Amino acid sequence: MALAFPGQSGTLWEIMVRDAFLESLGDPALHLCVLYWDPETLEQALKLASWLESLRQSEREDNWDDIGRHKDRIVRSTDKASGMTALMVLMSFLLICLICLIRCS
Repeated sequence: MALAFPGQSGTLWEIMVRDAFLESLGDPALHLCVLYWDPETLEQALKLASWLESLRQSEREDNWDDIGRHKDRIVRSTDKASGMTALMVLMSFLLICLICLIRCS
């Protein structure tokens, strides 16, 4: 953004840059969790998104093969077990967000 619009600054500019970053994540749950914490700058949003993603990443370590490729992108199963695994990952992420909300209150 700084290269596209040199010399721009201010509160509105920071909000626009932050929102563009959050949209680029492509993860609505992560987007909402970061917005809940209301970061004022891009740097704060990046730090928070990285922290939340690292918490969620520990739940998904078994989804990677030996050379770093995501297993789910290579082969998708249509059985109920794989759907339940995805549901468990989503539920664990929502639980992390709920714990974060409780700690803030």
